[in-house]
Amino acid sequence: MINWKQCKRLVLICLTILLAIPAMGMSVQAAEAATLPDVELPTGASFTLGGSVKVNAAVEWDQGAPTQNPDKPGIHRFSGALTIAIGDVRPQRFKARIHIDVDANSVNQKNVPAGATQSDYNLPAVSNLELIGNSNIQADVVLDPGLPVYDPAEGGLRISGALTLAIGDVNPQSYQAKLTIVTDGKFLVDVMGTLPFDMIRVAYGTPRSELSLPTEAEVMLNNKQLGRAAVTWDQGAPAYDANQPGSYTFQGTLTLPTGIENPGGYKASIDVIVEEKTNVSVTGVEKLNPLTVGFGTPRSELSLPIEVEVTLSDDKTLKAAVTWNQGTPAYDANQPGSYTFEGTLVLPAGIENPESYKVKLDVIVAEKVAVNVISVEKLSGKTVSYGTPASRLNLPTEVEVTLSDSTKMAAAVTWNQGTPAYNGNQAGTYRFQGALTLPDGIMNSNALEADLEIKVAPRVIVPGPAPEPSVMPSTNCGPNGCVIQSDYGLSINVPMNAANGDFTLTVNKRELSQTQRTQLPQHAQMLFDALELNKTFENPFTTVVTLSFVFDQDKLTDGQIPALYQYDQTKQSWTEVPGRIENGKFIADVKQLALFVLLAVQELESEEQPGVDQNGIVLNDIADHWAKADIERAISLGIVQGYEDGSFRPGDQITRQAFVTMLARAFQWTATAEPTDFKDANQVAAWASKAIAAANERGLMQGYEDGSFRPNDAVTRTQLAIIVAGMLPDSSVPAEGGLAGFTDAQGIPGWARPSFLTAVNEHILVGTDQSELQPLRQVTRAEAIVIILRLLNKLKEK
Repeated sequence: MINWKQCKRLVLICLTILLAIPAMGMSVQAAEAATLPDVELPTGASFTLGGSVKVNAAVEWDQGAPTQNPDKPGIHRFSGALTIAIGDVRPQRFKARIHIDVDANSVNQKNVPAGATQSDYNLPAVSNLELIGNSNIQADVVLDPGLPVYDPAEGGLRISGALTLAIGDVNPQSYQAKLTIVTDGKFLVDVMGTLPFDMIRVAYGTPRSELSLPTEAEVMLNNKQLGRAAVTWDQGAPAYDANQPGSYTFQGTLTLPTGIENPGGYKASIDVIVEEKTNVSVTGVEKLNPLTVGFGTPRSELSLPIEVEVTLSDDKTLKAAVTWNQGTPAYDANQPGSYTFEGTLVLPAGIENPESYKVKLDVIVAEKVAVNVISVEKLSGKTVSYGTPASRLNLPTEVEVTLSDSTKMAAAVTWNQGTPAYNGNQAGTYRFQGALTLPDGIMNSNALEADLEIKVAPRVIVPGPAPEPSVMPSTNCGPNGCVIQSDYGLSINVPMNAANGDFTLTVNKRELSQTQRTQLPQHAQMLFDALELNKTFENPFTTVVTLSFVFDQDKLTDGQIPALYQYDQTKQSWTEVPGRIENGKFIADVKQLALFVLLAVQELESEEQPGVDQNGIVLNDIADHWAKADIERAISLGIVQGYEDGSFRPGDQITRQAFVTMLARAFQWTATAEPTDFKDANQVAAWASKAIAAANERGLMQGYEDGSFRPNDAVTRTQLAIIVAGMLPDSSVPAEGGLAGFTDAQGIPGWARPSFLTAVNEHILVGTDQSELQPLRQVTRAEAIVIILRLLNKLKEK
């Protein structure tokens, strides 16, 4: 008889006395009891004092947490207060603690010999139980009606049985009797047979490899359960012959999972029936239309069909795969002509082709088509300064040509000497023509050439010494413009088409009246003699005329800057003319000539120390820069800052996101959203995000047609003109002639010309000393600052 103790309460008491670190402890085994008095908790504990001296202390235990309940498995924790002798100190207030672990179910185990069956288990009909209070009873065991189940965790078969108790006995935890049957290494789940398969019917001629034999079989086990086993099939009995109608029986060897044995050697079995030959044959093949391909099409790119339609003897049709040969004659992509490709039919089982039908397809390689140049890119003409040698014309080395197949390509150009022959010392127009150099296979049957017009600007007029110091000689000028330079440091640049006809310019040095002197700013000092400029017509110039004054910068004291004033004869007062400092010159743009005086005036004090940005970094690279004053002003206004190394880098190109950030600071823009609509928003720096959103909301710098903003691209002068015009909505667009004085006005894109007209007319954007707008040139940080400040002043005036 097996001693079943399925409901035995095992109480394992583990005592740990938590004292000094490391903690000390001990474990004791309690009696199999059910209440606190039955658990022999220790009455004392030993611990170690600070000097490694062991002492004993009495322990007074609490009721445990949770309250001890032997009917509930789990851990019960008891704490006990220590009573120490007089003189002993317990600074950390250590307590004694004890843990009680109640184990509800212990499982018995029985070993049996290999091959034993259920009848050999000799299972008990009753179980010995231990109740609360250490008393023992016996209870009947009702076995689970099912067969034993293999339990990998236990390593054998698990059998369970319900307990039948006497009247008055209670089993609140629903404990069961449990037994694990373990053999000497062989498990006791056996295969009792396999479930049958449905018969398979195949067409005559079906090869063995195309038989859809199942890969698994269902097996019946001796525990009344079903399992699955992989199957490896043999070659059939009799040996399978696809071309012999009849029945073939295939046997399959089972591959069983761990824990299942096949002592009976059971196998899976399935019958395959090869049907009689139907004598269905091919009676016709689809006729394919010829395929024409371009010259040079490789064999791999021929669109040969992978299957064709065939007609059968039973009047049915089907799609048959095709295997093509290499053509007759052998296909040559670079040889125009006809090539016949023949395709072998790949037919399913049961379909014969006794007449050896094949499919044919004629492939025609077309004649080589000459690709011809049909047009050449139209180049924008340009104007160069008088005296520019041919070597510095920078004629393009390539032009874009359009071909007869609608494609475009770049073609090299070899330019002639111009018509008439170019002479940089002769003002006028020269037309250059360039012969195209084309790759093999590209023809130029119309002998098209590139064409470019170069204009040499008029010669700069330098008058000789004045007969008297108070008067400069008069100079004739006309629609082609002129440049007047004097020994006194003044130059006047009159661009082309500034006037409709010939006229004369005169410059006279004047002494100011007492009234005129008193009207000048206080403490102002004259840097240049007062000069009266006159012309022989009354109306203003159609475009701005540039005045350049060379002055002695040593005359400027600390805090002084140069300023140009113009006398208004009608109002009898002086007006300051906006200007800038470039390369030691004071430059101003005017449309009307008058009495001018260049003064040294006191610069208005700002809250910021000049040359120092808001971070207190002294800028070390703007001392002699022409835009020094504007840079310092922009820094004081919080529009821009220098770099941590103390530089400002005024000549660096400015990016689109940096420029829009300066604009947002200058005009104090705010935005309600981030610029997430741009597809490259992830490239926008965090510090520029709000500024770009603000500009976009105001219709400025809205991005490109492809949905990008390109924040790191440099700003061009064309983009600058568009932004300036967009911020001056009340300004009317001047007449087209306003750009005529600039030698490169023809290079301005048509869609940007109105913006350039507005920006130039408002004196926000001006040309260079060579009368060029340079629309495609990239803008520097210094230029951006100057433009923003001009725009800021202009909008304040409006």
